[in-house]
Amino acid sequence: MNRIQHWYQEERKKLNGMSKKEKATYLWSYYKLWFLSILCILSLLVFTIVRMITVPSKVTFFLIMTNTHADVGDNSEFWKGYTDYTGYDPKEGQIHFDAQNYFDFAKNQGEGNQYYSYFCGMVDADTLDAVVMEKDNLTAVGETGRLKDLNREACAELKEKYGDHLIYATPLNTDYSTEPVPIGIDISDSILVTKYGMYPNGCALGIGAGSTRIEAVIQFLNYIMEDS
Repeated sequence: MNRIQHWYQEERKKLNGMSKKEKATYLWSYYKLWFLSILCILSLLVFTIVRMITVPSKVTFFLIMTNTHADVGDNSEFWKGYTDYTGYDPKEGQIHFDAQNYFDFAKNQGEGNQYYSYFCGMVDADTLDAVVMEKDNLTAVGETGRLKDLNREACAELKEKYGDHLIYATPLNTDYSTEPVPIGIDISDSILVTKYGMYPNGCALGIGAGSTRIEAVIQFLNYIMEDS
C-alpha cells in the first residue's frame, strides 16, 4: 500500500464518525490552503480560456514611443482619442501603444540596454509598425537599417503627403546606399508636442523595416497632425 492510499484510508476513517458540520470544519481547518490553491488555478484557467476566446491575437497597429513619461500608452486619453478617430473595433484586432521604452541610440548605440533589445526584437519579428522618438535618436536608428526606406513604393502616398517633413539617414550598410535615404518624418508640430508636451525639442516617426501596415501608420499620422 502506497503512502497516498494509506493517507486516504486514514482520512476516511476520521470522517466516517463525524457529522456534516464536523466534516466541513475539519476539511476547512486542515485543507483550506489546498482548496484555495485549486480555486486559484481554476480561476486562472477560466480567465486564460476566456481571454483566448474573446481577445483577438491579431495586431492591427503596434506603436512604440520612447523616452517619455507621459501617459500615452494603452487605454490612455491619447490611445482612446486615436481609437475613437479610427472607429476601432476590438473584435477585429489589437492596437498597442507602448510608452515604456527608454534608450538613446545616438549616444550609446543601445549597448546593454534591454529596451533597445526589445525594440530590435519587435522590428525583427515584423511586429513594430511605427516608433516615435527624438529626431537625432531616430536618425541614428535609421542608419542601422531597422527603419523602412520611405522611397519604397508602399510608402509613396505617405512620402507625397509629408515630403516636406522627411528625415534622412545614411545607411551603415554601404551596399544598400552610400547616399542619405528618407527614414522618418518630423512630427514636432503634432499633438504629441503641442498638446501632450512629450518631446520639448521635437520628435520624429519612423516605420519598422518589416511593417506591412502602412495604411495604419498613415492613419496615425493623420490623427496626430490634423489635430495639432
